[in-house]
Amino acid sequence: MTAEELCGSDAHHPQAMDSLTFCGGQGRAVAVVLTCRAASEMAMGFWLFVIISLGSIPLAGAMARERGRSSRAWLWVAAAVGPLAPLLLLILGDVKLPTSAN
Repeated sequence: MTAEELCGSDAHHPQAMDSLTFCGGQGRAVAVVLTCRAASEMAMGFWLFVIISLGSIPLAGAMARERGRSSRAWLWVAAAVGPLAPLLLLILGDVKLPTSAN
């Protein structure tokens, strides 16, 4: 199967395709490194990461509230670092309140 059949475009114009081709000799394509199928699988993985990251934002807010931490601050942390925020909250645990000296 050629790159033209996979992507539906001309293999001699790599800028018109979603694949990277190396040409050699009389201008024949030697190898197609990234095919359209691999690109669509990468796109699916990207969208899965985006969905998990967006899901971690309300999760981090709820976890922060339960642990006595600022939910607003942790919402922003989750927006910045994604799924790492709930893991950080698990590691940090509850807020330790200072005890009175009485």
